[in-house]
Amino acid sequence: VDESTDVSIVKFMCFCVRYHSKNKSTIVTDFLGIAEVTKTTAKDLYDCTKEFLQEVGLQLNKLIGIGTDGASNLCGKNNSLYTLLKEDVLALQLIPCVCHSLHLCSSKAALELPSSIEFLLQQTRSWFTSSPLRQSEYKLLFKTLNDGDKKFHQLVQLSKTRWLAFSAAIDKILEQWVELKGYFSIVARGEEKSYMAKTLSSKYNDDCNLLYLI
Repeated sequence: VDESTDVSIVKFMCFCVRYHSKNKSTIVTDFLGIAEVTKTTAKDLYDCTKEFLQEVGLQLNKLIGIGTDGASNLCGKNNSLYTLLKEDVLALQLIPCVCHSLHLCSSKAALELPSSIEFLLQQTRSWFTSSPLRQSEYKLLFKTLNDGDKKFHQLVQLSKTRWLAFSAAIDKILEQWVELKGYFSIVARGEEKSYMAKTLSSKYNDDCNLLYLI
């Protein structure tokens, strides 16, 4: 289950079900549906869930587990959808979202890295996004340095959730490290005289940053 708000600012609760199918002799995951909710407190989501299960003909006492993200109103240990459902189903199991759990682990680990690493990833892409001229100049340098032997890939923007985008952004920076290092070294000494270009040039000339990314 998960709750979300759409572009029209309407709140919804989404339900999927995972069960063992005797007919198919396998575990099946299926979309049950969505229900509109006014509030997203634990009690409101609990009432919504019970009403929805009744509408689709599923018995609450046969519920084995509930899978959620890390939101406190869904799986908090004191007052959540999970704790309220557990009062009805004493053996109810909580299965936290693997993606959210891994994200929390990686976020904690990333705190041990210098903040300059994320700065490098964000600002490198930002440097090119608003300027077609910068993009074309860099592509020309890339092509010249590689003489067509290496394929050019666009840089990847970091995502706030960063489950997949962080890794993809790092990969694209690493495969173009030499080219980006050369480009910003040229720009930092050029007519543009940009403080950001000089800052990025210093980051690319620091081999410690390369080791952190690797």
